[in-house]
Amino acid sequence: MWFATNRGVAKFDGVKFKVFTTKDGLPNNDIWKLTVDDKGRVWYNTKSKYIGYIENDSVYKFMGANKQVFLGEFWNINKGVVVLKEGSNLFVLGKDSISRLGKINVPKKDLKKRKKVELESKGYQINNFERNLSVVDLGDNIYTYSVSDVFFTNNKREVKSSLQNQKGTKYKISLIPNNSMSSCNEKGIVFLNSRNRRIKYYSSKELNNKIEFNGLPIIVATDKEVQLSMSGYLYILNQDFEIVEEYSFPNYPKNTNSFKDREGNIWLNNKEKGVVLIPNSKTSSIFFLKQKRIQKINRLRKKIFAGEQKKGIYIFNSKSNQFHLDDNFVIKKNIYQLKQNKKLNISYIISALSYVSYTDTISEKNEFSLKYTDEIFKRKTTEKNCFKDLEISNYFVYAILYNECIKFDLKSKKVIKAIPIKGLNSISSYKNKIYTGGSEGLFIYKNDSLVGIKPRNKELGSSINCMTSDEHFLYTGTDGRGVFLYDGKKYSSLKNTDGLIIQKIIRKNNKLWLATQEGVKVVDLNLENLEASIISNSFYDSDGLLENNTNDIYLEDSLLWIATDVGVSRINTKSCVYQKKSPVLFDFKEDTVRFYYSDKNQIPVDFHVLNYSNQDYLTYEYRLLPRSEEWIKTNTGTINFLGLPPNLYELEVKVTDQHKNVSIGIQFIHVLPVWWQTNWVRGGFLLLAGFILYCLLKYAQSRIRAVERKKTRLAGLELQALRSQMNPHFVHNSLNAIKYYIQRNEAELSEEYLTKFSQLIRLFFDYSRRESMSLKDELHLLKLYLEIEKLRFEDKLTFSIEVDEKIDTEESFVPSMILQPIIENAVNHGVFHKKGVGNVNLKVIYLYLDSYQVVVEDDGVGINKAKFINERSSENYKSKSSEVLKDRLDLLNQSNLWEVSYSILDLSELGKGQGTRVSLLFKQIQ
Repeated sequence: MWFATNRGVAKFDGVKFKVFTTKDGLPNNDIWKLTVDDKGRVWYNTKSKYIGYIENDSVYKFMGANKQVFLGEFWNINKGVVVLKEGSNLFVLGKDSISRLGKINVPKKDLKKRKKVELESKGYQINNFERNLSVVDLGDNIYTYSVSDVFFTNNKREVKSSLQNQKGTKYKISLIPNNSMSSCNEKGIVFLNSRNRRIKYYSSKELNNKIEFNGLPIIVATDKEVQLSMSGYLYILNQDFEIVEEYSFPNYPKNTNSFKDREGNIWLNNKEKGVVLIPNSKTSSIFFLKQKRIQKINRLRKKIFAGEQKKGIYIFNSKSNQFHLDDNFVIKKNIYQLKQNKKLNISYIISALSYVSYTDTISEKNEFSLKYTDEIFKRKTTEKNCFKDLEISNYFVYAILYNECIKFDLKSKKVIKAIPIKGLNSISSYKNKIYTGGSEGLFIYKNDSLVGIKPRNKELGSSINCMTSDEHFLYTGTDGRGVFLYDGKKYSSLKNTDGLIIQKIIRKNNKLWLATQEGVKVVDLNLENLEASIISNSFYDSDGLLENNTNDIYLEDSLLWIATDVGVSRINTKSCVYQKKSPVLFDFKEDTVRFYYSDKNQIPVDFHVLNYSNQDYLTYEYRLLPRSEEWIKTNTGTINFLGLPPNLYELEVKVTDQHKNVSIGIQFIHVLPVWWQTNWVRGGFLLLAGFILYCLLKYAQSRIRAVERKKTRLAGLELQALRSQMNPHFVHNSLNAIKYYIQRNEAELSEEYLTKFSQLIRLFFDYSRRESMSLKDELHLLKLYLEIEKLRFEDKLTFSIEVDEKIDTEESFVPSMILQPIIENAVNHGVFHKKGVGNVNLKVIYLYLDSYQVVVEDDGVGINKAKFINERSSENYKSKSSEVLKDRLDLLNQSNLWEVSYSILDLSELGKGQGTRVSLLFKQIQ
């Protein structure tokens, strides 16, 4: 809501006022008039050279057309165009400028005829045209006619304006949206629509209780309605200028201005009382018997009865829409019960000293069949022993008084039993049994006695104010502990009603309607778990109740009657007023508010709910996405967030009113990172860390390669050293063979042996300098060696060499002289100890492109027996060729040049005779 004051422009959001003054950019604090256009801009008019508007809490102003003090008489907003009238000029207001649209000219005598023809061509017939008539053309065939004292005649009938041109009479002319205008003075008001040619006239006496206007009416118009505020009245007119709503304010001064907002709230303003808000719930509610203490209200048969304390019974007349005190029920005592017995078709009016029952014999003349207490019980009641309640069941009347409970036989008309007891308040029948309740809890009537029902939970034994029942439960309303349900066996509490003082319980469908000290509550019964039943709706003074402390209620369809100590109110519980959601507003102007992480360790967010009449019965919850999915309750309109890391957050604030209408407001909070938290810095750090890690890896690789190269060089040196150890060993064996032939004087064999030996020595010295050699050269060397050994062993040794056809011996390589120790062991340790001819066989088998297998097999004594023989040898000879071979193979595998697998097996273990098999698997890596 916006208010024009002499201290600036005030904005009210339902919680607080915000005032715009010259400090905010206004040219002057004395504001005359405000108008809101269809874009939400609030135009202000003040006594200065400037004019402007307020938008998004920012003040805009610009110089008037003539650069002089600008006094606007009225505003008009039509099709997005804002028009201001000053004197005889019309001005169009733009975003930051003002321009004159045209001048309102009074027709001269020579123009009258042309103007009259022009108007008649548009469907108007104007009598008394000699009187002043102003015509303004706003373009797009929109015509607005301002009239002062004119007789209008349309195509059907003549309408007299009755605005007589009296001396000193003031006229007020206003442009209205939808191509309309109004003209008024103290005598009345005329409305004219130039498009549909409708004319409507209201006299001041017709509108203002048969008196002239006390000041000219204030007209507020939109494209859907026109509001007239005058002398304590407010009229709402539709597009055809018919009165659709009327409000009067007799308790306010006649100079009170009134306005109805889009939510249906009415705002009043006068110098004596300031600004007064009448909520929409109050305007939609109807009040009766104000300032009267109404204790009970109910429908007894066909009419609504209301009981006033120490006064009597009022009956509602639907024709006059008023309550009237009935002479038959002038009761100067408390009214305790207005209730019905639907089974017996009897109603009861129970007061302190008597009760009245009547059947369905009510006539239009309000005649009743009366039966008084004294006639039935034949006993006098006193103020010390007054009636509280009664129930009729099986031809017995059960009545509770101040200090006793009476059972009365309707047939014999005698009191059967009078039980002394105090503090009972209510009595009810449930499943053909009589129950009473009072300050000591719940009792059941058994065998003409009252038996207390003691619940397991002591809290259930609270004082009982009222009771009612149906086929399901006995419902008891307590004095401060809410509602308890009894099914004849056990108690169940409605925990959500704990703390409420219950004065009346009504069950309708699956809901309980409760009259409490905190308004009217509606409980949705959960029959599967009664204790989990929830309060689904509430009605308070802000919803149209005269006060929250309710004495009694009556519900008929959607109409709820509420009796209080200050009168009766009637509300329509299904009214759209109770279904409107209240929008959630944040104090930030932007949808997304931004903070830097280093600037705001604590981020406060203020919010409020746009609800003018209800701020006390709202519950607030919030959650911050994506940080939390759970709703958190809060009791204030400020939420503080501490240490939010940089991210885009979505703050959701959920507001629930007493009618369970839910509104959710959303505010985006963007916590911006500082420089070291930005993505490019983080990316830079990651790149730097990656570069450093890469350098470390490269350094480690280089160190590993250096170590490997060092190992390779050492392995090569060791291999060369081993080969140098093998050279004299081989020469020693060969020279022993030559010596053997010389001693036998076999010159030819010695010569042949020396020839082969010399070739072998040359090859040996040549190959020993190499790390690897072709398989062809290695086999040639082994063949020469075996031929020499064959000469030495004569016919005791035979050998064979087999090579797979898939192997290219020239392109396949083998570590130099790796096979020679194996052949040597086969000859010297296998065949040598064998009796008879021994055989050595060498096979080269193809496996893969870079892999092949070499198998050396002899049929000698076998490796196991050879070891045994060597250990028992008197010379204690120990061959070093096997150790040399093992060391070479280990070094070759460490050099990362070869992968060599080695195995040796005694054939006797396989059951294949005797002998030894040596297998080597070669795979060249580099």
